[in-house]
Amino acid sequence: MDSWALTVLKWPEFDVPIQIPKRPQKIPELLTRQEVKQIIEACHNPKHRMLLLTCYGCGLRVSELVSLKVRHVDERQLLRVEQGK
Repeated sequence: MDSWALTVLKWPEFDVPIQIPKRPQKIPELLTRQEVKQIIEACHNPKHRMLLLTCYGCGLRVSELVSLKVRHVDERQLLRVEQGK
């Protein structure tokens, strides 16, 4: 834990050390390959299926996915993500 000292009116007798607890990091729950397969197979709309496959296959966030343009695919058939995290 980090420790900070609170200074009151710059009087040392009033300095109080404060313990600031670290927030526990939440690890995202991962889907199994079977679960991913079930999600993709449940999608019957070809456009939505392509979006799911691209999002999952490239590890994109939804905001990155919806901002993709045809020009983001280069001559080597590689996808370039602009303004991604």
